[in-house]
Amino acid sequence: MALATILITIDFGGVMIVLPAIGRELGTSTTGLQWTANAYLLAFAVVMVAAGRLADIFGRRRLLLIGTALFIVASSLCGLARADWWLIAARAVQGVGAGVFLTASLSIVSSAFPPDEQSKGIGVWAGVIGIGIAVGPFVGGILTEVASWRWFFFVNIPIALLAVFLTLRVVRESRDETAGRYVDLFGLVTVTAGLTALVFGIPQSETLGWGSPFVIGMLVAAVILGALFVFVEPRLREPLIDLSLFANRSYLGANAVAFAQNFGFGAVMFFLTLYLQYVLDYSPLKAGLVFLPFTVLFTIGNLQAGRLASAIGPRLSMAGGTALIVAAFLLLALVTPTSGLAIVVVALVIAGVGQSLTYTISTTAGRGAISAAKAGAASGVTADGAAVGCRLRRCGARCTVQGA
Repeated sequence: MALATILITIDFGGVMIVLPAIGRELGTSTTGLQWTANAYLLAFAVVMVAAGRLADIFGRRRLLLIGTALFIVASSLCGLARADWWLIAARAVQGVGAGVFLTASLSIVSSAFPPDEQSKGIGVWAGVIGIGIAVGPFVGGILTEVASWRWFFFVNIPIALLAVFLTLRVVRESRDETAGRYVDLFGLVTVTAGLTALVFGIPQSETLGWGSPFVIGMLVAAVILGALFVFVEPRLREPLIDLSLFANRSYLGANAVAFAQNFGFGAVMFFLTLYLQYVLDYSPLKAGLVFLPFTVLFTIGNLQAGRLASAIGPRLSMAGGTALIVAAFLLLALVTPTSGLAIVVVALVIAGVGQSLTYTISTTAGRGAISAAKAGAASGVTADGAAVGCRLRRCGARCTVQGA
């Protein structure tokens, strides 16, 4: 699961580094570059809840293999792209595949370990995600300078094929045996369309304005669809999401922390990458190296997060991690065109420790609060809350890409 998961997170973190090269070769506009990044995350966010439920019904390994296959095909199309519309469409398909197998991988890991070992398994899984996000700019920088931006996508193919082989060999199928084969199409349509309207409408407010009929229409649609979903789901025999999950305070709190920390930190890699390349005039490789302190400390923190949570409890651990992220943001608020690298590095060091605590422990606490049978649905909601938070945080990115 770690091998498959690191692919999507390297892609998530590294695509920012290759955007300037894509823009030069394909003649992509600023808007096109924005959507090269955002099409992936938009598709990624909106499929997760549905993927979690479908994994519980039809099998988690099966859904993971389907998602991986989509990711392989889409990565090939990204690398072969000859126009910006081609690349953006392929990135959207790539995001669907990534969302499906990230959700399935978390539920597989959760189900594979006994309760007393589950936190270790999820800790490794979450650590791999953080490593991928942080190493992504470094990988993107190397491939862009040594070969071409196209190899940033082509390199996914052999690794994903190896992940498929290992999954077929060692991963046992699991599902929610209490779930019927009925698929809640009403819930599937309303939650997917509602999330799409939300994460598509808010970013457009930057260019169209909050008074734009399009933005207002998207937000009104999101509210109506969300209200319909919340009203109807509890009345169905087999809902897409069992809303009673949120009656569990531990699960609700863990989801709130996951959303908040991704909303806060989700755009930082994007903006810092642009700052390093366009303001400090770093090469893609040098910009990627700046993120290594974050990577190292995130990895170490993930390995120790479980012990800390056992010693002082998950609530204090998550609160401490969130406080460190706040401190990192206060430092980043001091960054100016002439402030140089020191503030950025110190902030990344602090954020690496804070992120390792909040992400790993919130994921473990959220999954630990729910039975193994409901692993897919619970994982989909937790991962989706994090992804939506990250997507909404990027809504103002377009104005900073002018140098491309």
